[in-house]
Amino acid sequence: MPPTRRKSPILDALVQLFYDLPARLGEFEEIPRAEAPPPYDELLAHDHHMTVTVERFHGGPVDVKVLEVKETRTHYARKILLTRRSDGAVVQFGLVRLCLDFVAPSVRREIESQATPLGRVLIDYD
Repeated sequence: MPPTRRKSPILDALVQLFYDLPARLGEFEEIPRAEAPPPYDELLAHDHHMTVTVERFHGGPVDVKVLEVKETRTHYARKILLTRRSDGAVVQFGLVRLCLDFVAPSVRREIESQATPLGRVLIDYD
């Protein structure tokens, strides 16, 4: 019998911002990086901005298409697609949520403009 995988309440809370029934998005389980096959190990388990990792893997810049936004006074969340600039192919679907208390007003405006992938904004303002 395989060991029980830990589910993440943080992930569940993020998914529930955008999906009344999280199962509509999918089922998730945490696995050790060593069990993730290439290229997913490299794409998902790293210490870099996701934008940089995706751009390196796909050999060029990516653009963001924001599908949905949820915003409160203190938090900003969005459901996005990243597309390869070279041909417009979708290379990533993502959900992200961040606490706006920790970003400068100029960074917040850039994020809320929805024009640039979040990782690129954070790199540019670092």
